Amino acid sequence: MGSTPSSLRLAVGDHKIRLVKSGFKTWERTMTVSAGATATVDATLEKQE
Repeated sequence: MGSTPSSLRLAVGDHKIRLVKSGFKTWERTMTVSAGATATVDATLEKQE
């Protein structure tokens, strides 16, 4: 659980990012983290109909 914006330290490799909020569609992406790299993920949650 957390809030945005947020910074995370992740191990090198593939990671699935999942954002869940009541009343909104779940947002998921897979990303690969490289050694020494910084990555930015921008997500917009859409309201459920």
